[in-house]
Amino acid sequence: LPFAAMRAQNILYKMEESELDASLNAKPDVKSYFLVLKAWVRSKEECSLEKMEEILLLLDEYIKSNQHRKATRYHDLMTTVQCYNLYLYSLANKKTSLFHMEHAEKAHTILLNLRCRSQEANCNHENGMPDVNTYNQVMSAYARTRSLKGASQAQAILDDMMKEANSTNVYPNTDTFNAVMGCWLKSGSRKASYHIEYILNLMNGLNEDVLGYQDACPDIYSVNTAIASIARSGRKDSLRRAHYILSNMDEIYGVKPNSLSYNLLIDAYGKSQDIRAVEEAERLLSTMEMLYIGGNEEVMPDSFSYSTVIDTISSRMKNSAGRKAESILNQMTELNKEHGGVKPNVAVYNAVMNCYACHSDKKTVQRLEAILRFLEVMEKTGNSHLKPNIISFNTVLKGYANAKENLSHKAEQLLDRMENEKAVVDPDVISYTTVISAYGRSTAPGKAKNAKRVLDRMVQRYKDETTHAPKPNIYSFNACLNACAFTFNRADKIDAFVVVMDTLILIQQFAKPDHTTYGTVLKAWRNLIPKHDDRRQAVVISCFRQCRKEGLVGQNVLRELQLAASPEVYRQLVDREISDDIKVTLLPSRWSRNVKDRINTRNAPEQKQF
Repeated sequence: LPFAAMRAQNILYKMEESELDASLNAKPDVKSYFLVLKAWVRSKEECSLEKMEEILLLLDEYIKSNQHRKATRYHDLMTTVQCYNLYLYSLANKKTSLFHMEHAEKAHTILLNLRCRSQEANCNHENGMPDVNTYNQVMSAYARTRSLKGASQAQAILDDMMKEANSTNVYPNTDTFNAVMGCWLKSGSRKASYHIEYILNLMNGLNEDVLGYQDACPDIYSVNTAIASIARSGRKDSLRRAHYILSNMDEIYGVKPNSLSYNLLIDAYGKSQDIRAVEEAERLLSTMEMLYIGGNEEVMPDSFSYSTVIDTISSRMKNSAGRKAESILNQMTELNKEHGGVKPNVAVYNAVMNCYACHSDKKTVQRLEAILRFLEVMEKTGNSHLKPNIISFNTVLKGYANAKENLSHKAEQLLDRMENEKAVVDPDVISYTTVISAYGRSTAPGKAKNAKRVLDRMVQRYKDETTHAPKPNIYSFNACLNACAFTFNRADKIDAFVVVMDTLILIQQFAKPDHTTYGTVLKAWRNLIPKHDDRRQAVVISCFRQCRKEGLVGQNVLRELQLAASPEVYRQLVDREISDDIKVTLLPSRWSRNVKDRINTRNAPEQKQF
């Protein structure tokens, strides 16, 4: 109920007031505070954590004032732990886009304080010692930090907990181990998979051989976490090892795989460089289908299973990708009709469309258009799960942009529909950028002016608050600059030069240039200004100096500078000969300090294989 927690808290305040009035017999006990805290947990209001902290302060005062009551002392301490567990649960599940380390450390401090309090009172876990739930909530809080420090802290807590288990009688359970594994999975550590696999095997051994660990057996979450971490680890044996665990998890860990187990491995193959990726992904999907037909509903392939296999096909195959993708779609449709499997949804159709869009020509574009029309008709006939979304329309735009033929005019026609027809989704920044790119990749006359016209249209709609149009980003501007850089028609070069200048002015209003911006501008000056025109060297010098000042000299910028500058200008700017084959890493680090892909060159430590 609305305001229920606040009402409960007000009642508690009145009960506390009754302690001052002997005529009233409504004194609170620890259970009273517990119930109010529980009400705040259920309320899910933004202020719930602050209100719970107020209640805990009152609870601490109550405990101190009633220490002389030995008959209820241990019971009070036990309920106090339950009260703090409620608070820790709320803290660990706090709704926030960024969970700071200080929140996890706050939870850890509470755990330590509860341990000190119980030791002072000479309590065991049954009468005031933090219980396994207390530890689990603290570890969940550290998992939310998504950091190596958080994972290391959670691991240290688990290690201490296990060392003291025989004396405290508080043993980690499955959720405890899973929480630490989750910390490592989210930590970003290169060694995460080794820690997780070690914990999984530790659980398996403890559960079988050590007294007190009967509640610590691996479950499906434990094994899936191991598969996920190993599959994404980058280890040389990652796919083989993940495949082995999936194939033998029932025998080794006593856990049967589910759909997620297979999906994790399918996804890993899709993102790998394995030459057998398509074959293995299809084999895993077929295994899921056969097991499901055989009666195992836990491994029923879902939309993610099919769309991920199709995405793998899209990234590996070229000319036949679309036909192959549609055969996978037909498998899904047949499984749905014959055996009650999941219906294909718009995400699966989008994946099929992407196969056509990545390697498009006139025929594949026609197939793209047909699929989009099919989705629109199906949505109008009541099939809401097939309503085309922004990804559907953007994928068709992508097909127009990638087509060997000049289909930029068709891309702009579809953009018109998206802007003007209420039944169609509104275009986003990707929609406009893709249309700009379609002009940039075309060989039609006036490509630079047309690309700038679409960019201006995007800017004007963004300024019009009634349209709720997206804000242009640096990718939109780079696409327009790219159209200028690849303008080879002599009659269009002056227009392209003007577009470059206008676009650079616009960037200052809406975005920050990146290393691609400067590389593309240098390419444009090389193409649009004759080699022996003195103005070319002047604008090249100005462009590179500004790029250097902003720390955006990437390898592409350096390559374009070599092609655009004269030997003298290049030597002046870089202090190297233009014929030298140099890497950005050999130049002053401040020149490239803001290049995103620099992490993979100078600053990244060499990855070790274990």
